[in-house]
Amino acid sequence: MYRVLEAHRVQFTIHDGQRGHFRRELLAVPLPDQDGELALVRLCSQHRAPTRGAIMLVHGFGMNRHTWHLAGRSFVGYLANEGFDVYVLELRGVGRSRKLGASVAHHIDEYIRYDLPAAVAAARHRSGHPHIVLMGHSMGGLVIYCAMHDLEPYLAGVVTFSAVFSFAGESRLLKFFSSMGRKLPISERSHAAPFAVRQIGHLMRRWIALADSRAMLALLPFQAWYPRGIERNLLLEQIRIGWDISSFGVLLSLLRIGPDGRVVSREGRRYLDEMAETDLPLLVLAAEHDTLLPPRDARRAYDHSQASDKAFVSFGPRRGDDAFGHLDLILGHKAPEQVWPVVLDWLADRLDDE
Repeated sequence: MYRVLEAHRVQFTIHDGQRGHFRRELLAVPLPDQDGELALVRLCSQHRAPTRGAIMLVHGFGMNRHTWHLAGRSFVGYLANEGFDVYVLELRGVGRSRKLGASVAHHIDEYIRYDLPAAVAAARHRSGHPHIVLMGHSMGGLVIYCAMHDLEPYLAGVVTFSAVFSFAGESRLLKFFSSMGRKLPISERSHAAPFAVRQIGHLMRRWIALADSRAMLALLPFQAWYPRGIERNLLLEQIRIGWDISSFGVLLSLLRIGPDGRVVSREGRRYLDEMAETDLPLLVLAAEHDTLLPPRDARRAYDHSQASDKAFVSFGPRRGDDAFGHLDLILGHKAPEQVWPVVLDWLADRLDDE
């Protein structure tokens, strides 16, 4: 089911000088459809046993485990320090999974059918908890939405951060790209071609003063973070080590979702239609100033869900918060004070009485 490659004690900063002491493991999870393995990092507190519940974090398009953890701020550490058994998944072809021989996905289908189920099975076995909470950012949230129907017996709930459900609902340029993605004939061979998000990040780092400014919002109708939403040193760190690669096939899968929220498998299965049939606790988080995935697009998952226990929160000035964007909703400078406690309260209400 998995191999334990590393196991050791670590300590690092969670936020604002607070340090945590943890046990960290690196698991290698075999993939059923290829020879490679997925990297699954486990983090739990040295001082809290048994754990309050198991949580798995899933990153977005072209990202990796550093969506959730940087040297000076760690949402993973926060959850582990609060007593949860936390697992950070790197999807095939990304980060340590690439080093374990897992080649890049050609279609989002591979994440839904193989990666997430294999990782969930490993986390359930390793943690000893029969049900786990899945948390996903951006595309990672979409993958979770699509897999909820099949994984429902093994889940305790779902939390998403700026997760894709529909796409390009407000941006004319994104609508254009989405329309072209649906219309252009693209060969299956082209789906395997790598899409190097890290190269985009390299350009961003070179022009960081412009990229991290409000002037950029005037130049581009969408932006990966809200200007000054995360400290410059942490932003540069995340771009340098957290922006990774994907494929044109996965990008095409996302573009074809469009404003109507349509994810279709290679066999014609409509995943998001099946999501409505599940009854899992659901927390959908969005950012008021997220121009890449605006709250209207994120909220459609909440509206579509028929769950008896569901909630939608959009962080921003209208709610009395600071301004948040797409990436800084998790590791922005105000996220530990305004976003993280909302997630913790939701988890406590649903896991502590299990």
